[in-house]
Amino acid sequence: IIKKLKATLKESRFNHTLGVADTAVKLSKHYGADENKAYLAGLLHDSAKNYTDDELFALCDKYNIPLSEDDRKAPPIIHSYVGAFLAKEEYGIKDSEILDAIYNHSTGCENMSLLSKIIFVADMTEPGRKDFPGLSEIRKLMYEDLDKALVASMDANISYTKMKGAFLHPGTLKARDFVLAKGKN
Repeated sequence: IIKKLKATLKESRFNHTLGVADTAVKLSKHYGADENKAYLAGLLHDSAKNYTDDELFALCDKYNIPLSEDDRKAPPIIHSYVGAFLAKEEYGIKDSEILDAIYNHSTGCENMSLLSKIIFVADMTEPGRKDFPGLSEIRKLMYEDLDKALVASMDANISYTKMKGAFLHPGTLKARDFVLAKGKN
């Protein structure tokens, strides 16, 4: 997997995936999740990141990967759907928990598994990630309260998307609100 990823990803993206995989393993150890699953999901989460938007749309059409109207308005998230497909078809991953973590790492979803939360947070906090508002707080929270780190990560994504003037996928808001509501119960 590493050899193939190194050949298909830009060097900076490859280094990012290694950082996410390592961070995911650390979080898995801390929270009692399966370290091997975390490592694989971390490695493969951005396996489709270097495709253009047009290529991603074409792959979704070719392989019947369903896209909602909201998905079509937010092309940067589509790599996660194609990445889950590639993980299964190109890399032989059959574990649904790993595939779900890859699929949901861009927007999150309601009722995320522990592994999905770990990959989402690891993607935001891996050591090579450049500083952005709230990063140091998220890195602190990720070993104190994973749900709080998850919400802070989603908040950072939301702020960044708004700052760019891009379409905010409602899945992120639904995922965030689900975590917040669960925390209040």
